[in-house]
Amino acid sequence: MERTEIIGILLFKKWVGEKGEIFDTSRHGVGYDFKVKWNDTGIEETFEVKGTTKIMKIPDISIREFDSDKNLKADYLFVAGNLSNPGQEIIYVIPRKALTNENLKLKQTYHIRLFQNKKKMGQYQI
Repeated sequence: MERTEIIGILLFKKWVGEKGEIFDTSRHGVGYDFKVKWNDTGIEETFEVKGTTKIMKIPDISIREFDSDKNLKADYLFVAGNLSNPGQEIIYVIPRKALTNENLKLKQTYHIRLFQNKKKMGQYQI
């Protein structure tokens, strides 16, 4: 987990604070990081959490976090920005409906696996 992601999660938990109960769903394969049950209404909402050192930037989001119609699976995208300036962080809570198809650009990458070990990588070390 990257440093910015960890800070983003800490800021998300601070933002929710005592206003709701947080459930970590990041390892359940549901396409979002947290579910919050708000104390005042009992409503449950889901959040994908991102962190960045930039002020107005959203880090790339995995296609697993969108449904087949390119809708964010989470109800909200929580972005903690300006993380390189402690105490001056900027928080964005972006509703799913604000992210439309025109805002998305598909990027494709390869994850190179079963090569990242001492035996294979070691022979190319300089």
